Amino acid sequence: MGVMFGILAAVLWGVGDFLITHLTRRVGTTRALVAIQALSLLAWIGLLLSQPARSAGTPALWLIVAGTAVCHVLGLVFVYRAFEIGTLSLVSVDDHSVSSVTVPPPGSAPRSVAVLGEVLAAPGGDSAALAVFDFTNGAPPDVTTRHLPVNSGATGVALESDSVAWVANPNRNTVTRVNVRTGDTASFVTGVYPQAVAVTHGLVYAINGNLMGGTPGGPSWITVLPVLGGSPPAVDSIPLT
Repeated sequence: MGVMFGILAAVLWGVGDFLITHLTRRVGTTRALVAIQALSLLAWIGLLLSQPARSAGTPALWLIVAGTAVCHVLGLVFVYRAFEIGTLSLVSVDDHSVSSVTVPPPGSAPRSVAVLGEVLAAPGGDSAALAVFDFTNGAPPDVTTRHLPVNSGATGVALESDSVAWVANPNRNTVTRVNVRTGDTASFVTGVYPQAVAVTHGLVYAINGNLMGGTPGGPSWITVLPVLGGSPPAVDSIPLT
């Protein structure tokens, strides 16, 4: 019976860790921790009230309880923070080996990557940064961080060349052109909540999710922009119904 309980615990912990990872990357460590622990506390209070009344215990016992609670909460904070921090898994097509690299800066939660030649770019979500991995000299790569507009919520990314990336900023309704070599940036207005971006034949296509508070606000559309500035094309938006 003990073995069965151990297996069930491992399965439930695994599922819980998987769900926590997705939750922390959507709402952040603090909100995820408070929400989950508040619900857990309510469940434990209900269980406690259903039990027969017992002695309140000694001050020394309550001191042990308090110390244990502090250690438990701090441990949870660090664990949830670890779930939130993003990593990339690099898979070799030659020998099928797998290695993981942390996406800077701390707090990054990469949701997409773009690769062109020896360059890989990964937007960091709420960290408002673009991590650039240069494999020109092989692995491990040279890693640099390029800053994006504050509260960008960067998700989608596309590489125009090995020196220029375009990043979708859903929280700001813009796309940002980033020179990954120098860090220079320029932002352009798109539709509502751009989630992905593509670059081809001198044009940038920003795919707008049209989300408001996580709820669709109507049909989405694609905003079309020229990569070199100047006037937009005659048809600057493609509706998606």
